[in-house]
Amino acid sequence: MELVSATTTQAGTLVVTLAEPRGLLRLEATRAEVAALCDAMEQAALLARASMRAAWLSDVPAGADSVRIGIGGGRVRLSVG
Repeated sequence: MELVSATTTQAGTLVVTLAEPRGLLRLEATRAEVAALCDAMEQAALLARASMRAAWLSDVPAGADSVRIGIGGGRVRLSVG
């Protein structure tokens, strides 16, 4: 997963674009929500290195979306809905 871009909107939210194996993921969220998402992704990355099991770990609100963070095959997985 790679951060492609991050910009601030006039409303003060962040628009973050991430590249992942399935394509680009664009989220608009508050700074606090992006920080919580980063923390959860960091924890998932640590667990992914230690386990080959697949599991969904947490759901993190990101603006109008909810990002489900999981691990599988030694990688972090994201699902937005």
